[in-house]
Amino acid sequence: MSRIQVGLSISLVLATVVLVGCPKQPVVEVSATSHHFGVTPPDTYETVWTFEVWNANSNGTTLVFEAAATKAWIDVAPVTGQSTGPDDKVTVTVTIDRGYSAKAAPAFLSGAVNITSDVGNKVVALTTAPDYFTEEFSGDLDVANKSIIFEPNASPSFYGATQEDAAAFPEDPAGGALLDFSIADPIEVLPWYGANVRLYGVNYDSFYIGSTGTIGFGLGAGAKAGISLADHFDIPRITGLSSVDATAGGDVSVLQTADKVVVTYEDVPTAAKQGGNDFQIEMSFDGTIRITYLDVDADSGIAGLSYGPGGATVPADFLDSDLTGYNTAPLKAAL
Repeated sequence: MSRIQVGLSISLVLATVVLVGCPKQPVVEVSATSHHFGVTPPDTYETVWTFEVWNANSNGTTLVFEAAATKAWIDVAPVTGQSTGPDDKVTVTVTIDRGYSAKAAPAFLSGAVNITSDVGNKVVALTTAPDYFTEEFSGDLDVANKSIIFEPNASPSFYGATQEDAAAFPEDPAGGALLDFSIADPIEVLPWYGANVRLYGVNYDSFYIGSTGTIGFGLGAGAKAGISLADHFDIPRITGLSSVDATAGGDVSVLQTADKVVVTYEDVPTAAKQGGNDFQIEMSFDGTIRITYLDVDADSGIAGLSYGPGGATVPADFLDSDLTGYNTAPLKAAL
């Protein structure tokens, strides 16, 4: 028996690794990470703002980036850019369209611009000063024989508003339940058959009707409403006319139809007992709100909507709306 021994030869190859440092890469940087589109004194809403994007690494690298808005009412330009270093900054212009009204999921008050690149991302958060849909009148109340309609849309103010002439209430209040404010003020109302009413996208299965021309929602609505602008904004509220006093006369009724709840104030005087005032508030189950005024003898007061910023103060960026000018006078914008 013969044996063959096979010799095993192993060759070792030594590899030399030379460390030369990490590859050069650009670094994305922005001049701001948030912005609030507020009020430009004395009386215009800000609609245009700029920020800068640049490459924070100056070692011979180039940053290539894209800019994109998260909401349809935000426009960004340019949508692409590049920077070779800190001295090569790209100005990005952000424009918001306060009148945007495409039917989509509500996009109330906030959005963002996303800056993306292969080496990192940045987010610039945006908030807006909305149209508060509220007007405080002082000797110039001009809502008689007008309907103001607030329809939910995708705008940064949540609603789109229109106005039209009115010769009669859209809903006949006959058959509605008359309210007695000597028993309670405000009076809680629960819609029948599990129906909900909506204000600023929030569903409510009850609400409070007050003698001072207001409908309140949620926590705090059970307390009698004051008549100041700060009171109006303290909770979610619809104010038909804050200067009326239904404890001094007139009729207030509530009626539910197949698609809405209707609250009507008829021949209700002001707290100063001047004349009578007729207005109707319709809360459709689809979220649309309509306030219709007929005879209005008051010459002052507050009217409109509140999403309830709270704090018993007037929002810092509040500007009076023009409730009867929506079809002809668009929201003022700073150019």
